[in-house]
Amino acid sequence: MAQMPPNSTQRPRPPPAPAGAPRPPPPGQMGASYPVRPRPPPLQYPPGPGAPRLPPSGRPWPPAPGQAPPMRPMGEPQPGMMRPPVRPPTSRTGSPAPPYNPPQAYAPSRPGMMPPRPLNSTNGYPSHPPRSGTPSYPLSPSVSDTPRSPTSQSGSASGHTARRRQYPDQIASVYTQPQLQAVAPPASYSYGGSTAPMNASAPAQHPQAPQYIVPGEASAPAAAPSPAPPAYSGPGVDGMQNQFAQMGLGTASHQAVPAALLAGPPEIWALEQPPPPVELPPNSALVHQPVLCGPQHIRSTVNCMPNTPALMKKSKLLLGMMFTPFKTPEEGEPPLPVVNEIVRCRRCRTYFNPFVQFTDSLYKWVCNMCHLKNDVPPTFDYDPHSQSPMDRFRRPELNHAVVEYLAPAPYMSRPPQPPVYVFVIDVSFDAISNGSIGVVAQAILESLDNIPNPDGRALVAFLTVDKALQFYSMTPESTEPQMLVVPDLSDPFLPYPNQLLVNLAECRGAVEEFLSRLGEMFRSSPSTGFALGPALVAAKRLIQHIGGKIVVYQSSLPTEQAGALQDREDAKAAGTAKESELLKPATSFYSTFIQQCLGLQISVDFFVFASKYVDLASVIPLAKTSGGSVYMYPSFLSTKPEDVHRVASEVKRFLARSNGWEAVFRIRASSGIRFPAYYGHHFLRSTDLLTLPNVTPDHCYAADVTLENDLSGNMAYFQTALLYTSSGGERRIRVATLALPIVTQMRDLFRGIDQQATIAMLAKKAVDRAVNAKLEDARKAVEGKMLDMVSLDRSELGLVSAGMGQIPVPRAINLLPLLTLGLLKHDALAAMGSFHLPSDLRTYAITQVLTMAPEVLLPYLVARFYALHELPAEAGYPDAQTQLTVLPPLLNLSSEKLVRHGLFLLFTPTVQFMWIGRDIHPGLLQDIFGVSSYQELTSGTFTLTPRDNDMSQRIHAIMARLVSLTRHLFDPTLYLIKEDAAAQLRSMFHAHLTEDKAHHIMSYQQFLSHIREKLQAK
Repeated sequence: MAQMPPNSTQRPRPPPAPAGAPRPPPPGQMGASYPVRPRPPPLQYPPGPGAPRLPPSGRPWPPAPGQAPPMRPMGEPQPGMMRPPVRPPTSRTGSPAPPYNPPQAYAPSRPGMMPPRPLNSTNGYPSHPPRSGTPSYPLSPSVSDTPRSPTSQSGSASGHTARRRQYPDQIASVYTQPQLQAVAPPASYSYGGSTAPMNASAPAQHPQAPQYIVPGEASAPAAAPSPAPPAYSGPGVDGMQNQFAQMGLGTASHQAVPAALLAGPPEIWALEQPPPPVELPPNSALVHQPVLCGPQHIRSTVNCMPNTPALMKKSKLLLGMMFTPFKTPEEGEPPLPVVNEIVRCRRCRTYFNPFVQFTDSLYKWVCNMCHLKNDVPPTFDYDPHSQSPMDRFRRPELNHAVVEYLAPAPYMSRPPQPPVYVFVIDVSFDAISNGSIGVVAQAILESLDNIPNPDGRALVAFLTVDKALQFYSMTPESTEPQMLVVPDLSDPFLPYPNQLLVNLAECRGAVEEFLSRLGEMFRSSPSTGFALGPALVAAKRLIQHIGGKIVVYQSSLPTEQAGALQDREDAKAAGTAKESELLKPATSFYSTFIQQCLGLQISVDFFVFASKYVDLASVIPLAKTSGGSVYMYPSFLSTKPEDVHRVASEVKRFLARSNGWEAVFRIRASSGIRFPAYYGHHFLRSTDLLTLPNVTPDHCYAADVTLENDLSGNMAYFQTALLYTSSGGERRIRVATLALPIVTQMRDLFRGIDQQATIAMLAKKAVDRAVNAKLEDARKAVEGKMLDMVSLDRSELGLVSAGMGQIPVPRAINLLPLLTLGLLKHDALAAMGSFHLPSDLRTYAITQVLTMAPEVLLPYLVARFYALHELPAEAGYPDAQTQLTVLPPLLNLSSEKLVRHGLFLLFTPTVQFMWIGRDIHPGLLQDIFGVSSYQELTSGTFTLTPRDNDMSQRIHAIMARLVSLTRHLFDPTLYLIKEDAAAQLRSMFHAHLTEDKAHHIMSYQQFLSHIREKLQAK
């Protein structure tokens, strides 16, 4: 596939120089100056003697305007490109690469070769063809320069390796075939007339990713990309309509431009697009500037509402909302405004918000939910702090969509609860074997100063568990705790109850002494039992008068007394109905127990160090019902530094994050809108009230949205209210208000689709169905809903045919098949066939899907893939405006992107991979890893150490930026995957390449063909 340079303007490329003619110097240097510290010259590691003369992407340069791509035999170089010099071939595992010597590496080795390229005056390296200012790490000198044909490898045309691998010149020849042509996408991405930047974190000069068009259609290669909306044709976008009409994708100005599925790889760059903006009618709010609730607080699958249930049913769209009610401001963001006086509608209890209206000479206000007139409070225009009049139109609740109210005494049923933590630590034989006891104790010890405790009221207690319960008595006067053993598990009692739950500040010395010795206390007397049930009963009795968190650190299967479980894992259950039964609890003990804890404001969290089966499905109701969190570390060993670092990092963040105690969460909406079902870790007390003994900034709650009757007016409103107690002892109410326009046309409804929120909502519904019904039912429901959305009535949207065999869909859902495939391949739902996925891992994946916010869930389902050996000039540096690290362009999730001289990063919130080709340049190895040869690296878990060079700092900045985008929820483990790594490691990496075939699950192109067959059968 020929790739056009991603410049904003396309100029004709001059014809290639004849052989032997000197090559002109490249047009300009790469990159811009580093805004914070002086940027060193961009590093360029020149190709070794055997590297083909290709652009950094590994593909040949595009033909001149109007010139057809040249046809040539595979393995032959492109016209105008330097032929690789000939040197004696070496073995696949041959000697190390020869010393790096740039001038000699580019010297001609036989008659007829092109002369060497001129040296770059900045760094002394030979200049390369520029790609939007993109430096690259080219092929290692160890690459073989012997031309390879597609039918020969090592002298044979047969064998698995010959069919599986493609070498650089093979890849080059493949892309010269008349495949899809690429054009640069617009510099901005528009939804319904409002233009949003392509990448909020990227500067304007960031290279744009390609937008694929139907093969065989003509386009004007010299024309600049139009900034018109890529999704729909509307007023003011005639230029884009005409351009697509020339491509055969449109014939009239009123027709929408479709995305032609099956026409090429998915437009992966769209994953970094912001959600479609909410377009409110003029004068919809009391203040002049638009007051919008950000998607980090409330995110809808469609940023508008249909006016009738019939329109909603006809569109076949998934209508739902996701709420993150306790989202804390990120670093650099302003804090939420705090309001002292509460003003509410006396009928529907809606809080005063920017979308109410004043009437009766400003003495009354009209509720935007129920339209009731309410009296304006007498003190509404008076500031009690400054004791002076104030402008009501500057009040925070009129100028912000999210505010916090200080709740008065009527909102409190008891004095505010202090932060309470009861640590239940497994000290059985499995915990001693994997070393988790000492790691957990050290992490808690280092987190004592970070536990939210502004007023010194935080309380802690410790309980270790094997076949017996061990309590620890602490007093302010003693510096050494006293162990109290309770062997009776049938009805455990609390010895010295007043000395078990202690004030952290007063008993700090005893707490530190206990934690420093805990790792060695049980090594001499290991026990094989684990009494989780009795430990939970004892912990509940300890804090039932006040409430709080029970934090369980588990390594073994509970086997003692109440709540005892048995190993029911069955590898033969894969692909059968029994596999779904393994996701359901084996006992009702834990579900009944947590119901008793809800009224006591007690929640349960889990850290699972699972080297064996622990039946997570049976104990997960503890966290799911009480709003708790679950962290899991399969095959944890304290002897692996990477495992220790991840556990310590996540335990510290868990203890340091803000928490809302004894919380309730209510959702209100305009008349005619109803929420029939909710998803997430909560307990549903009534149709619109969720009980949350503990609420965290990381948890997201989702709800289906249905229309009971027609909507009136031109706006629909949603308001959430979270009543909670802060760690500082304040009772607060966090209120968020979202307004959405009401539309009457199908095309307006599709213009507001947020496909990333749609797949996030679909994932939450699917995993809930997998637990409550069957896995196969959940998979069929996901595929069926996706088919419904792409089988829309094209005449309603003005879509035209995209060509024979294509599937024309609105560009608003052009990535929906890829995202659906990523969900179907994910551990939460994947049909593994003969390969058995442990039920504990599947249960853990389901838990994360239920609780993750959309911006975290999307990379969890569909990984982010980057080429680190050819970073653009601005990637890895802070943006001049936002000061956020600029990310490199996304790559399609396919092994076709892998090249043997490359270094690639594949990122998910929980795990990340660095793939290294065997022909990577030694200079890049030295800069990033501090080694000089490929053989010195070892595949497996890896800790990447920052080094004192520009390239290393840029890569670390990129990785840190990716973690921050997922809210620092996890500290992802890094795996180093060499090209010749063990099969298990390579399988872990390739399982995240969604566009490839995995096990018996279809590839992306096969999935699109499957969709087409299903649509034709309808």
